[in-house]
Amino acid sequence: MVLSIYFFIGRLDVFGDSSYNKIKNKTFADLIYAGTLETWYGGWSWIEPTWTLSVEMWATFLIYLVAFTGHQYRGRFFFYLGIIVFFMSMDSLGYFNLVSYAVSRPVKQIPYFIIGVAFSDMENMA
Repeated sequence: MVLSIYFFIGRLDVFGDSSYNKIKNKTFADLIYAGTLETWYGGWSWIEPTWTLSVEMWATFLIYLVAFTGHQYRGRFFFYLGIIVFFMSMDSLGYFNLVSYAVSRPVKQIPYFIIGVAFSDMENMA
């Protein structure tokens, strides 16, 4: 429903020419396809504000896996720290051109989700 409103407002040229030029050749069927498949699986979508939806979906799967795995261990915060350091080091090595690998936008957000898991897991501490 929200994407339909976004599409309608974009068609009225409320956001300006650059936004209208992206959707002037798109139909409502294109909107349905983009809203159901493109935005959820991380592909580039012509609906720019929806890039966070794929990040939320894949990070939620990862968070449930990490929380379910680490919940029963005493050293689970070392587990969380290891995952955070792993993903941040991948990003840093690519940023400083020490490896020829660039981390995608969703992968850059994963450490922040893991930090959230660690904070929420503090409730289970004895």
